[in-house]
Amino acid sequence: KATCGEAISADHPLFKKLKDGDILLYDEVKRLQESRPYTTDFKQMRDFMDQHKLTALVPAVTRKGQEGQLLAVLGLGEKMSGDDFTTEDLRFFADLAGQATIAIENSLLQEANIEMGKDAALGRMAHGIEHDLKNPLTSIQLSAQLLGIEVANVESGKKAAFDLEKAKKVNEAIPEMTQKMARIINSLLKFAKPAGERMEIAAIRPIVEDAIAICILQSQRKDIEFVPEFQDDIPQFKVDVDGLWRVFNNLIGNAVEAMPVGGKISINAGYDKNLKKVVISVADTGEGIAPDDRVVVRDRDATG
Repeated sequence: KATCGEAISADHPLFKKLKDGDILLYDEVKRLQESRPYTTDFKQMRDFMDQHKLTALVPAVTRKGQEGQLLAVLGLGEKMSGDDFTTEDLRFFADLAGQATIAIENSLLQEANIEMGKDAALGRMAHGIEHDLKNPLTSIQLSAQLLGIEVANVESGKKAAFDLEKAKKVNEAIPEMTQKMARIINSLLKFAKPAGERMEIAAIRPIVEDAIAICILQSQRKDIEFVPEFQDDIPQFKVDVDGLWRVFNNLIGNAVEAMPVGGKISINAGYDKNLKKVVISVADTGEGIAPDDRVVVRDRDATG
């Protein structure tokens, strides 16, 4: 017969008794209570079993550590036939409780792994945010420095007039970089959405050219030549524009960082009609990747 479920508090005598892992029979509790009428523990145990019409309690106990941990309790009412539970019946329910213990432990372990995975993912995301924002921040810093140098040159008399063309470019660059940073932050806000909700039909070339423009600003104090080449027949695709821009920005930005004394960065994009895919390559004349760093070559912020 079915009985209603109820949680057993940690300070209940039944909880303490069942932590041993042994099946508790109503007849046993009744005998103990009658032999020790002044002991409140056995009275509470009997009252609980009377209230729920239980003839036996089968604990699901984990044995990790020195003390058992009670995970759940299987409460048995009277048999439909009215007969007592046999030893074979109780062994069956003990095995069932053992299987329940394994299932609960696995579930708890999975939850713990998920939480650990969330923590690790949060750490990677924080590191990725830092890397994504570094290029626009560097460009803003360099633009402000260039503007400051221009002002200082005019004030000191080194230049007779302000270079309006250079100032205009710098003035355009700073708000452009702040917009890029805003896009990165907005993409994080959209991160929780399903991937399909972030996709849109877009041309690849403007996304790549946008990333190149930022990296050119970043490399103004380096002797770096950018050589982009695009096929004219690249079709539009359904893509995550912000995510794809970050990929190219990081990839080309890494190439800039890998050439401290200058060099050449070639960006080639074309459409493979056989594979029906856009193929984009980025090559630089930097020092390459050291053997010890090749194990992290797939990390989003690896350079070389």
